[in-house]
Amino acid sequence: MNARLGANLTERDLDGLRRLDDVLAVDSLALLELVVGLETEFAARFEPGVGRDLVLDLEALVIYLDRLTDH
Repeated sequence: MNARLGANLTERDLDGLRRLDDVLAVDSLALLELVVGLETEFAARFEPGVGRDLVLDLEALVIYLDRLTDH
């Protein structure tokens, strides 16, 4: 994911982080690349209408991905 976002983030950088846009400038193209990368990584499809706020809120994103991948 770091490569897709052009980021050099470590686990330490993400520790306690609530929103991805707190450490990265995330434009619409970066957001789309993130979603595609997450779909590929987790073999999940985001539902139409999923908003930017859900994807950037790391806690909400984890819950959402858990729900999508928990068949």
